[in-house]
Amino acid sequence: MSLINIPSVLGNCKPQSLILSEVADEYITLKNILSKPTEIAVRTLIELVGNKDVAQYYREDAKAFICHLEKSNNKTGTIRRRLISLTAIFNYAYAELDLDKRNPFSRMIIKAEGDDRLKRGVFTNNQLKLGYDKALGSDSQVKLLMPLLGETGCRLAEIVGLKLADIDLENDLIHIRPNSARRLKTRNSERTLPLVGYARSAMEVALGQSDGE
Repeated sequence: MSLINIPSVLGNCKPQSLILSEVADEYITLKNILSKPTEIAVRTLIELVGNKDVAQYYREDAKAFICHLEKSNNKTGTIRRRLISLTAIFNYAYAELDLDKRNPFSRMIIKAEGDDRLKRGVFTNNQLKLGYDKALGSDSQVKLLMPLLGETGCRLAEIVGLKLADIDLENDLIHIRPNSARRLKTRNSERTLPLVGYARSAMEVALGQSDGE
């Protein structure tokens, strides 16, 4: 019986690189999450302070990151989401590498956070009906999104990424599930929804313009 090399096994379970960009790629792959938000945050940080060993980022880097986003006219909600992405990556890196170091991106204060949040208006029933009728009367697939989104409550990517196999007009249903066109935001996002009223009418028009997929 051969002996197991414990240090070697443990070493192979750790991230293969300490460089931020590579640790971020590994984190995204392991977590199987939507990559774009995390990639934007990482790319912005690297452009500002460089692609360094994860242990070589400090609080000053986090402050520079926030300052840059503020000067670029990002809303505080966007800045917070970018920080959350970076915090998650560094938490992962420090835990996997067993680094005894405070995460420089955690518990950052954003000046006047939330004060720039705009309260969304609410459509009246008449406004919705008018918008839906115009969408159905148009030749625009983009405009058809209004009744489909409004009457199903789905996210934009969930509707845009539907495959023909996800649409069941015979039973008036759509299946929101992962496919080759897009992933879902979370595991709990997978669901089956009724397709009725304006949403069904819009889907019939959209299917008539389908490319076969």
